[in-house]
Amino acid sequence: MVLASVMLAAPRLARGAPATVLRIGYSSGTTGQLGEGARIMAERLQALTEGRVQIDSYPQSQLGGDLDMLQAMERGTLDMTINAALSSFVPELGIFEVPFLFRDIAHAHAVLDGPIGQAALRRLEARQLVGLSWGENGLRHITTTARQIRGPADMAGLKLRSAPSQAILTTFKTLGAEAAMLPFGELYAALAAGRFEAQENPIGTIESAGLWQVQKFISLTGHVYSPAGLVISRHSLERLSAADRAALEQAARDGAQASRRAAVLAQQNGLARLRDRGMTVIEVDRTAFARALAPAEAAFATMFGAEQLAAIRAVKA
Repeated sequence: MVLASVMLAAPRLARGAPATVLRIGYSSGTTGQLGEGARIMAERLQALTEGRVQIDSYPQSQLGGDLDMLQAMERGTLDMTINAALSSFVPELGIFEVPFLFRDIAHAHAVLDGPIGQAALRRLEARQLVGLSWGENGLRHITTTARQIRGPADMAGLKLRSAPSQAILTTFKTLGAEAAMLPFGELYAALAAGRFEAQENPIGTIESAGLWQVQKFISLTGHVYSPAGLVISRHSLERLSAADRAALEQAARDGAQASRRAAVLAQQNGLARLRDRGMTVIEVDRTAFARALAPAEAAFATMFGAEQLAAIRAVKA
């Protein structure tokens, strides 16, 4: 592999000292919102440190699934990830995956960038990880092979792949779907083989992962806003000087903003490209889906705490 060959010889600075190279892994392709966040972070970090610290990117689950990468970081065998499945590692972070929790994207950003979101990132520290910033995966929508999802009743019996999130799994079981979790890296093959007839992801991910090749319909449910954490292993962070840590924090903030911009552009422009590639776009009544999920509120309160959910809902954008 080309990337592997790059790692054999560490880049060297002009004065002859070897650069510190950090490996970052993520599950989607380089053209999606996660890839854009990683790219901008790498560019900014190299510039801010004048080449002292560089990032090598490993997209498309080359270093394992989302949970595999987080576990590797905990062991100190992987440096970084931009990851939309943090709740598979720290279940409390699944609170942000409660359906229709956020009024809109501005509300989500206000929560994540404020005290609630920053406290959530600190939960990673118990697992030897340091959360640098919240980037964006985007609004999740349902895609299907043959069935057209126009309302909650259409979900009954639907064989749907759920992200590795207890909140998302509960969402679809409440709607009557036959939902099961599966790592993202296995999703395309599972859809192609007919193991599932449906899945849900942001538009940028549907496009960059080529899911339009194995799915026909996309229903614009926007049921969950999905953040993506830019995270580093504590073992790796401690290798950096104070100045380089500060540079990394700034680069991570820049990368987070880049992922947000990419997710918004995908939401705005990606649908046209998906139509051109043969997908049928279905507008739905999101309020009807939110009403159908009311019975799950008690389960979400048990999982995450009614007070915590209320605090998120009360944040003003």
